[in-house]
Amino acid sequence: MSRIEEEMWNGITSFVIENDYVLLRVLPEFGGKIVEISDLGNGYQWLWQDESRPFRKRTFGDSYDKYDISGFDECFPNIGVSKHPELEETLLPDHGELWTKPWDFFSEGDNLVGEVHGHLFNYLFRRTIALNMNSIHFEYEVENMSEVAFSGFWSAHPLFKAEEEMSIEITGHPQMTKEFSFSSRMGSDGEDGYAGHLDNYFWPTTQGENLEMNDLSKINLTKVLTDKVVVKVPEDGKITLNNPRFGCSLKLRFDPRVIPYVGVCFNLGAYPWVGSPGTWIALEPATGPTDRLDECWNLSDLPTFKGKSRSKFGFVITLDNEKVI
Repeated sequence: MSRIEEEMWNGITSFVIENDYVLLRVLPEFGGKIVEISDLGNGYQWLWQDESRPFRKRTFGDSYDKYDISGFDECFPNIGVSKHPELEETLLPDHGELWTKPWDFFSEGDNLVGEVHGHLFNYLFRRTIALNMNSIHFEYEVENMSEVAFSGFWSAHPLFKAEEEMSIEITGHPQMTKEFSFSSRMGSDGEDGYAGHLDNYFWPTTQGENLEMNDLSKINLTKVLTDKVVVKVPEDGKITLNNPRFGCSLKLRFDPRVIPYVGVCFNLGAYPWVGSPGTWIALEPATGPTDRLDECWNLSDLPTFKGKSRSKFGFVITLDNEKVI
């Protein structure tokens, strides 16, 4: 059984869904943002929280880093700013459009449901959260409410607190591509961080600008950096973030036939450029292979939402600690 309640949190309306193992908190007014994923077995809160940018009303099309960027947002129909490949006059905003819009939340039995209508296209985006012991089930549905098809992709955007000695487990050595880098861990960064963009590597090893070899699976906080890779999800669909200092781990599971990619973004005290920088590891299940929608189009790897249709996908987060049996 789960408890679902509406509560005030730091002067903001929130919804909480909780059982004996997990507590999750969302903010309807701020893009359905999830601000808390707590492991009740050991009291550990997994999500990074932004202490320097107060919550305030968002403006469609504005830069993501002008607002509180903590927690867990949803990115759709894109992540990076780009033109829409089918509508060149349409500019897709930073981190998509869902994070700038207020959502409607309600309960369906033991589940917490959030809904929001699209801005650029006529669709309904629906996220259902269900708890099963120490697992959180995220189910998504995109309903194209018009007769006109449109292209786009989805990515979850959870920012997990980075701790010394953390590690990321991904089965085998799947192919990965460089998205951006301000770390010199994947050759030259270039002035804008996109030198070598989409260069190929194999998880977790990269060769740096000075020819040193780097293991991206090991988290070390001694160097300030930010970079991102996109990994082709292995057949088992499992990504694990281990936190040995707190005796806990977080595992993501999803079907690689439906969600074939996971972005891994490292930000260790470098970004945002204005205000206090954050320290997080983002594990981002995604249906597109890169942040820009026009690049996905050119790679011929882009979901299409047909007219008057519904598309469904989802993933599971499981929280494990030494007290969970």
